[in-house]
Amino acid sequence: MNRLALLACVVALSMGGCQTLANNATLSPAAQIDAAKVESSAELLYNTAAHAYLTAETNGQLSPTVKAKVKGILEQMYVALLAARDAEKAGDSGTLSAKFQALQAFAAQVTLLAPSS
Repeated sequence: MNRLALLACVVALSMGGCQTLANNATLSPAAQIDAAKVESSAELLYNTAAHAYLTAETNGQLSPTVKAKVKGILEQMYVALLAARDAEKAGDSGTLSAKFQALQAFAAQVTLLAPSS
């Protein structure tokens, strides 16, 4: 399967996991499950984008310009991922949702820069 298509599928599927959760430090069990799903989706978004980047880089499919752009986006994604992990642990669903939405936006940017084959 084309790596670009795979990344696009993961981004599309993960969008269903993004819910705007109430900002509440003491989450109900259902909200805790929702937060865990969002955090897991965030992990998947980052890992898929990072894997696609490493595969394309290893296969020599990235120009130096694209490589630098994608690397910068991945670094921003990693910072957002760390913040999403912390938010999920702290029960801060508002920050978790915001960081997940940021990861979705970064993943979309990576998808646009990914090689087509």
